[in-house]
Amino acid sequence: NVGKGDLCDRTRTSQQLLSRLNTNFDFFKLLDSVTIARSRKHIEKYYDMEKIGKFPTRLKPITHRSDITELKDFISIADLYQELSKLNLCTYSSMNYILASKVQFYSDLYDTKTHQGSSFKQAHREKSLQTLMRVNLLKRLESSVDSFRITLEKLVNRIERNINNIDNFEKNGTKSYADEAHLNDINLDVESDDWLDTEFSIGDKIKINLADMNTSGWKIDLQEDYAIANALLNEIK
Repeated sequence: NVGKGDLCDRTRTSQQLLSRLNTNFDFFKLLDSVTIARSRKHIEKYYDMEKIGKFPTRLKPITHRSDITELKDFISIADLYQELSKLNLCTYSSMNYILASKVQFYSDLYDTKTHQGSSFKQAHREKSLQTLMRVNLLKRLESSVDSFRITLEKLVNRIERNINNIDNFEKNGTKSYADEAHLNDINLDVESDDWLDTEFSIGDKIKINLADMNTSGWKIDLQEDYAIANALLNEIK
């Protein structure tokens, strides 16, 4: 029975512990009976290698780097990564295209206040989402080409929907709510949905009126992403 008070800090060492443990029983016999995984060094030190036999020579690992497919003239992983790196993924960052006069309104609407009093901005969430989606595409490729194709196809469809939304807004936006009145002239209570024209808005949980956005700039970036993503999708198909 080893009490903590029996030893001072200077003498409370691993060697002293083993010495006291072995006074009443064979500690290594106990260790041998309960230990499941043992390292090579542990076995070589405490077991008779002449009786149990030596370990085989450990060979150096051989690294195999395979291409996506054995098909000729197919895009390489390196080229695929370069193309994915060109994506703006602006379909996930609509907050970046809000007009300067409307930034504060949407900030008040969607930014989250923490218990410490600081603010977690929706724009920062979208920036994180862009990074996650880029990583997700690579992870899906790691899983399988088909998984990558499905995820890429969803991205292309999402971009296409946003471009179509902008096209519809540019054709019919003269009758939208934002064109009839400025947000400063109406009730800006964030509890009210009066500010939002359902027909000309984008997003699922986060709704942004297209009249409050730089739609021309966003459309250009969306079209760039669409060209890259759709070309990759056609290559994968």
